[in-house]
Amino acid sequence: MLTSKHMPTKPFILLDGLRGIYVPQKFAQLDGVGGISAEDLAILRFGPDHEFYLEAWDDALRFGDVKIAGICYSIYQSDEGDLWGLPPKWEVAADGSFREPEGETLRRYILPASWACYLANGDESEEGEGAEVEAFLKAEGLGLWTFSDCGESFFGKPVSGGLRGDVAEFAFVFIK
Repeated sequence: MLTSKHMPTKPFILLDGLRGIYVPQKFAQLDGVGGISAEDLAILRFGPDHEFYLEAWDDALRFGDVKIAGICYSIYQSDEGDLWGLPPKWEVAADGSFREPEGETLRRYILPASWACYLANGDESEEGEGAEVEAFLKAEGLGLWTFSDCGESFFGKPVSGGLRGDVAEFAFVFIK
């Protein structure tokens, strides 16, 4: 018997996309499916010959989930057709990658993109930038945290204060 301690804590493939147009039908046949209407569930179980099959699948992708061993997983279908189970609080980024929820060991901040050089290599792009970065890290209690990653830059306002400009999402991890 599966228990919650045996279940994935990261996204996993629930149904392989090689099933093609039958992925929705196979999903509807799983035990523990929820979040969708009984009518949509019946349509999906009927299969791709039903007139409203794709509409029902769109609703299932927006609202559906599956409960396995007491854990409720939301669902996501990739561009390749694979149906993924996402543990609670996980997100799908615009590029289709998965985002781990913040917690005791992961924090994310929108910060000036220029800070990446200092955080990664100790290089200041402007005089005094290092002191500004260190002050932010201290204020946020990130002294023992490690800079892990920096996303693509975009125009926005940093949480560290200051004017709008090129910012990026920075990830910090705490290694126990």
